[in-house]
Amino acid sequence: ALGQTDGAGFRLEVASTGALVPAAVTLSSNVVTINPSANLASGTIYRLRVLDGAITQAVDANGSASASGIKRPVQGFTTTFRTA
Repeated sequence: ALGQTDGAGFRLEVASTGALVPAAVTLSSNVVTINPSANLASGTIYRLRVLDGAITQAVDANGSASASGIKRPVQGFTTTFRTA
């Protein structure tokens, strides 16, 4: 599940300036899709930040995935990529 239903835990940025790139965030069948509001510029390095708690996972008392379990935040990460 998304930790914040509005996708606020995901930030797509221009790596060189930190400028935020507006994007819609959705989750379906355990796949997060980040869809920028406009086409990304070619030959540009972008940074995707997934903040701690942006995604939550429901687990049972043993830590195994369980739809009826307690939601726990998943650790975030940062990655960069360059467009062609």
